[in-house]
Amino acid sequence: MTLFLQFLVDSNFFGDYHTYITNEIDYFRTNYQKKKAIYSQWKLLRSPHYFSWDSGAEDKKHKDFYIQWVADLNGANIQNNFWKENQPTLSDTKENVNIKLHDLAENILPFITENQRANKVGIMVNDMLAAHEDIRQMKIKIRKTLINDIQKFKRVLNNLNQLLE
Repeated sequence: MTLFLQFLVDSNFFGDYHTYITNEIDYFRTNYQKKKAIYSQWKLLRSPHYFSWDSGAEDKKHKDFYIQWVADLNGANIQNNFWKENQPTLSDTKENVNIKLHDLAENILPFITENQRANKVGIMVNDMLAAHEDIRQMKIKIRKTLINDIQKFKRVLNNLNQLLE
């Protein structure tokens, strides 16, 4: 009798599971795409569009800082061409980008008070880093959810096999 009651509980699980996993995947996909769009903006920082310079000494320091940062970014071998030999993998590229974005977020602080564009870049970089962390946490959560679901399916299958014996 307890196996049959467990079977009823398990069959209810199957009925609810479709709606549950569909909602989880929709949530993940929607938010992942939003966060990825924010994070992908790092490519825009390779252009001088986000920086403005006047002739002042502070602006020269800011310009020199930015030029050096872009050179470091490009020197990290960050490219979109992953199929050539000796090119970084996608995960290597993301790691290099994150390192460079953290460097930019920390080192741009002295220029924020003197330059409005530097302030915008600081906000943009912090948004990118937050989006990357959100993506990482979302992946951990969905992986954990799927692992737990697999365990539940194994228990349900075991219960069903016991009922059929």
